[in-house]
Amino acid sequence: MKRKITKLLLLNIVLFTLAIGIYAVGYEYDKANKIHPEMYDFSHLGITVYGKRWERISKSIVSVAVIVDIAVIMILYRQNQRKNESIFSLIENK
Repeated sequence: MKRKITKLLLLNIVLFTLAIGIYAVGYEYDKANKIHPEMYDFSHLGITVYGKRWERISKSIVSVAVIVDIAVIMILYRQNQRKNESIFSLIENK
């Protein structure tokens, strides 16, 4: 069980690092080459910013990672419950 949780934590670190890396590289690329500026309303001032599309991609990667984490944790929890139920049924039958 500890091995599975360790793998899950490692996967989380990798996905989080990937999301930050994609955002950082994409933002710097857009800013350096003046590609794909987007308007951002800040106190009724139109400001052009770069990297919003990379921000959306990073947020979607983090969202998928959270959903996968929840699913894996629920599966591991259910497997642990079934294992404990089988142990208790053996004890009760004796």
